[in-house]
Amino acid sequence: MSLSKKSTVIVENLRKKQMREAISAGKRLDERSLDEIRPIEIELDVIKKANGSAWVKLGNTEVVAGVKAKGFNNVFVGFSLQLKRLVSNKEPDNFENLYIPGFNRTYDGDFGVGFNYTVTYFVPIYKKKVKPVVVSKKSDKKK
Repeated sequence: MSLSKKSTVIVENLRKKQMREAISAGKRLDERSLDEIRPIEIELDVIKKANGSAWVKLGNTEVVAGVKAKGFNNVFVGFSLQLKRLVSNKEPDNFENLYIPGFNRTYDGDFGVGFNYTVTYFVPIYKKKVKPVVVSKKSDKKK
């Protein structure tokens, strides 16, 4: 086993020991209790020229997203952005991981980013007729 692999194993074992001790004390590594979530902050319409936008903060992670789209009738566009953190990377003996789902490849880091987009066309099969509502003048007059 190489020196970098040995040091990784040692660090992982120390981290696991810290986690076990914290959990047995009823705390997480960041000192929150086990049933306490990170503070969440959300602010809408932060990008004034976008049709929709939001700023979200969860703990130390911040994400800003905005949408500005002009489409055609029945055409829809969507996208998503993912921020990921690798929690575990167990390797079998004598076999290095070549692929980690959500991270596409293995490397020394534990952080991943992903982007996805979709373009969808809605095929109209049935269009409901909308009948106008007629308001009689008799109901408008007071007695």
